[in-house]
Amino acid sequence: MKVKLFTELLNGNVPLKVQIENSELESEINEFIKDKRVIDIKYQSTLTTILNRHGHKEPQYECSALVMYEEEN
Repeated sequence: MKVKLFTELLNGNVPLKVQIENSELESEINEFIKDKRVIDIKYQSTLTTILNRHGHKEPQYECSALVMYEEEN
């Protein structure tokens, strides 16, 4: 079994649903797994607060997916 981790950082000032709908993460995963035997995919999203360049707090989402797979022979 092999694993691959996909991550994407999203701006917390834009609604998360809007960003996920326009995200490249899903298409990257689909492209990667099209010739693999997928065992499992685990998704996770994390909300953190960062300081922007003006010193103001700004929310940031990190969306990640761990793909467990085997190569097709």
